[in-house]
Order: sequence, then C-alpha cells, then structure tokens
Amino acid sequence: MFGWLREKINKKMENEMRGCILQNFRFVEFYNSKDKLNPSLNSFVEEVDHVSRYMKNKLDSGVSLSSEDNSKLLDVNMNCRRIWANEFGGSDLKFDKEFPTK
Repeated sequence: MFGWLREKINKKMENEMRGCILQNFRFVEFYNSKDKLNPSLNSFVEEVDHVSRYMKNKLDSGVSLSSEDNSKLLDVNMNCRRIWANEFGGSDLKFDKEFPTK
C-alpha cells in the first residue's frame, strides 16, 4: 500500500548519498592538490577515496546502500569536514560551498 512512499524515500536517500560521495571525491581532489600539512592524514584521505569509490560502484551497479553503508559514508564525510576545519581553517558553512554535492 505504501510502496510508493518507500520508493520515494529510497530514491531521495540514494540521491543524498550520491551527493555525499561526490563531495568526498571533491575533498580528496582538493586535499591531494595541497601541500600536506599533516602527513598522518594521508592514509585517512586514501580511505575516504576507497570508501567513496566502493559506495559509488555499488550504487552504479543498482544495489542499494545498507544503513551501515550510509552511516559509514556520513562518518567519512564528517571527518572530511573536520580536516577541512582543523587543517585548512575552513568552516562547515563554507565546506558545502567549496565542495558542492551537485
């Protein structure tokens, strides 16, 4: 009966996660273009790239992300925001403008 609503919510969530993946890729590209202020972050940024590629491939193959996948992707994105703030002096408000999701 409410299948259409579930489908709409799933589609919205998929679009949000695709935006998050794109934002992560843009952050990784930005990070790799800068002088490394803190070399210990290199492995984390590699993980961001790996997780984002894995999730993108999963979505592109038609498989929906699980709630654990969504949680992992959002955690990675939150850590990108922390690096942006702590290492590059950016703010959360500017993160979305600097790394758009569309």
